[in-house]
Amino acid sequence: MALRIIVPVDGSEPSQHAIGWAIAFARRAGATISVCSVVDAMLACVAVGGGAAVDTGPMIETLRTDAARFSSAAGALASAGHIPTTTTVLEGSPADEIAAFAREHHADIIVMGTHARHGLARGVLGSVTAAVVRSSAVAVVTIRAQSRLDGTGPIVVAVDDSAASTAAGRLAITFARLLGNPVHLVHVGGIDRERERDVLEALSNEAARAGVAASTEIRLGATVETLIAATTERDGSLLATGTHGRDAVGRLFLGSVAEGLIRDSIVPVLVAR
Repeated sequence: MALRIIVPVDGSEPSQHAIGWAIAFARRAGATISVCSVVDAMLACVAVGGGAAVDTGPMIETLRTDAARFSSAAGALASAGHIPTTTTVLEGSPADEIAAFAREHHADIIVMGTHARHGLARGVLGSVTAAVVRSSAVAVVTIRAQSRLDGTGPIVVAVDDSAASTAAGRLAITFARLLGNPVHLVHVGGIDRERERDVLEALSNEAARAGVAASTEIRLGATVETLIAATTERDGSLLATGTHGRDAVGRLFLGSVAEGLIRDSIVPVLVAR
């Protein structure tokens, strides 16, 4: 069965990067795309705040018109690329609606832009993306306006011994198999080398069983900066991480690491819970 990709759009530059990445990925992986745009009536209420009795109907209608235009434009791009595509306009709290839409469509991933513009008739995908990453059961690929989308190297995976890291690694292996890419498995630690090698070897063996070439390494340093450096050195095409993982001595760290990678990574970031 083809992978199902959800792409929330809001007309912003990161949103446009997200649909572009999703189209390129879907074309290579044989995936389908469902585009959605969310009308948040609270934006109209905020815009006319101050206690005055104001009819927000025209403002909400403007939001609906913009949402339809954003989703239609993104859907047209995907369809032009011969990707099976649907478009939908949703209404409500953006993060909640996106998560529900992904569940209803049995999505495999959500692809979202980050740091989108704020304001009436514009999205709030910066804060919305953060909320979706924190709450969604579906893995999220985040893309900044500054993200490099032309990396040809491996999918780089941040590895520890947590369930979230394993989920991210397995999904990265699935993507790599579909795309014909290798994976590069990186553990930032050095505290318990034997244990760290075992964790890397287990995931490397899973890659081998899937027919995906895998390389591994253990690095020392600040986690976010070290992972980004590993990605840069290998011309990585995607950086995968879990959330709420643990390091070699049991300390929580991948929650903050995921946030740091979303903020600073030079390539799109795949985040799995």
